[in-house]
Amino acid sequence: MASEQNNVDNVACLFRESQTDLLSYARRRVPLGVDPSDVVAEAFARALARPYRAVTRAWLFCAVKNILLEEHRRARASRRAHREKAVLMKLQETEHVPEVDEAVARLSHTDQAVLGLVYVRGLTHAEGANEMGLSVSAFSKRLLRARARLRDMLLTGSTVFAVAVQGLFPEVVDLEFFAQANFAYRSPRPGPA
Repeated sequence: MASEQNNVDNVACLFRESQTDLLSYARRRVPLGVDPSDVVAEAFARALARPYRAVTRAWLFCAVKNILLEEHRRARASRRAHREKAVLMKLQETEHVPEVDEAVARLSHTDQAVLGLVYVRGLTHAEGANEMGLSVSAFSKRLLRARARLRDMLLTGSTVFAVAVQGLFPEVVDLEFFAQANFAYRSPRPGPA
């Protein structure tokens, strides 16, 4: 009980001493739409949740840095989801593209299975990994490589098609979701058991 009170007093003292510096630090690094005072408040909340451990000024700056990294990851994921939704809406307006079918057909059975589990069946990486008997890390790497191979095939297979794709979707850096609309009716072929 006394230790917890000492920890609270220590954090309160650090709050008074460091709040201005932490806010300045957070203000310079915070992504758009995030309030720096919320980041600092979260750091202090985490400090209070550390019973029986010393909280120092350096620890608070590291906590703010980690919270900012989490916020940047969330913002990046949000932007990506928004971009993917826009691309899928555009794809629904376009006609079926046979070049995508040809590129998917040239992929290995494993690549087709990995892409199919994610895009056809809508499984998460963990569910797909479980289905294929792989670790989540291995499954994610296979998916990443399969998307890269598909993207490379789409962009190098036909220069006219590549120019059309880049013109139609200039905001898309990777074309993983271009495949989704045309890949949705296919089911993955079972790999070797």
